[in-house]
Amino acid sequence: MNIVDIDSKLNRLELPSHSMERLVRLANTLSNEDLARLITLVAPRLSVYSGILNGVCITGDVSNAFTNGTTVQIDLVTTELDDLIEDEIFEYAIKKAGTD
Repeated sequence: MNIVDIDSKLNRLELPSHSMERLVRLANTLSNEDLARLITLVAPRLSVYSGILNGVCITGDVSNAFTNGTTVQIDLVTTELDDLIEDEIFEYAIKKAGTD
């Protein structure tokens, strides 16, 4: 089975099976605490796609990650807001709903 990844230009890349095996071995050695630390370290390189709201693509930059019970919780920068409507893209998407 070929392992496929996407590069920064959205080109499909086949990963050599030994590269994927190394990543799987690394992933299996990480505790949830270590995984959260790793995600926080690379947070500036991450963005999360949430979906489409009224024709507007909703994405968010990763702020940090931490353990929450038995899972790793990833927070977006928008979690620092008092209300999501303070985010200009989210606000635009909500206002756009009233104009359609």
